[in-house]
Amino acid sequence: PITVDGPTKSISSEETLATDTTDKEILKTKLMLQAESVGRQLRRYDLRARTITLKIKHNDFKQVTRSRTFDRDTQSSVIIYRHAAQLLDRFQVKRPVRLIGVGVSSLAAAPVPTQKGLFESTRMNGHTWEHVDHTLDAITDKFGGGSIRKARLTKPDD
Repeated sequence: PITVDGPTKSISSEETLATDTTDKEILKTKLMLQAESVGRQLRRYDLRARTITLKIKHNDFKQVTRSRTFDRDTQSSVIIYRHAAQLLDRFQVKRPVRLIGVGVSSLAAAPVPTQKGLFESTRMNGHTWEHVDHTLDAITDKFGGGSIRKARLTKPDD
């Protein structure tokens, strides 16, 4: 038997693509699904993350990772996606991608207070997106997966 007693150190989601691609829009759609999964797991375990990692494996099985650590921790799927997409935008996809994934680390318990900016803008910030994500989680829990989703994740025939 295997027992796991240690604290969770990272959470990730990845997918091997059915068809290798260099199309960043397809890759970003996959990242959005993965960011939602990772964010939901963070919220389920009452964790927050400061480091976001993008994982790419090319069709020749060479793997590349890119990470970024932030001052503020988050459990927002939207914030995780935005940062993963930025990492992807900075990466030059020269060979077809076989696998893509997003992960988070530098985890802390969610109740840790976070410092708000002195002059908070009226734009939606990470904390606002976290409230939206909690609401989406409640809808999904009540009505099931796929009951509500982002437009980017809707297929043309839906």
